[in-house]
Amino acid sequence: MKKGRVIAAGGIVVLLTAGVLLMGHLGGCRQGCFSDRGFCPGFSHRGSPLKCMGKDFKERVLSRIDGCVEDLNLSTDQKEKYVDIRQKLDENLTQGLERRKGFFMEVRKEICKEDPDMEAVAGLIKGGLDEMPSHVEEHLDLFVSFYRMLDENQKEVLLNKFRKRADCGDA
Repeated sequence: MKKGRVIAAGGIVVLLTAGVLLMGHLGGCRQGCFSDRGFCPGFSHRGSPLKCMGKDFKERVLSRIDGCVEDLNLSTDQKEKYVDIRQKLDENLTQGLERRKGFFMEVRKEICKEDPDMEAVAGLIKGGLDEMPSHVEEHLDLFVSFYRMLDENQKEVLLNKFRKRADCGDA
């Protein structure tokens, strides 16, 4: 029974990690993040370990999304709905970056102690992972509401972009 739980928990962690990496890839979190030492540079003294999650991360993500939306030639009604969706995404990204910054500062504060409590560090990380699915769901729900408002031709244009990014062949 315990073995099944461990496997299920491991599967959930793998899926969440893959989801975050996919969101980062689709959102423009690529340049300067991958190094020869692994996923991203270390914490160092600056706080946030990811260059791609810096001050302009939100603007970069929103700009990339705006560029994709421009290609869809939205109607006036669709543009109004998109502005609402974009505003919600902007707020979610702002809140997410603040949560993330606070999270890393808490972890860093504990790790930098002379005798860090690794159980406390693990608890902080588990808490951060527990919150992640709901935040990912919010972004996915926004995307689905955006996708639903598109006409068939716009959906095809968007799907072709996704297929091309996913390297699906002749997309």
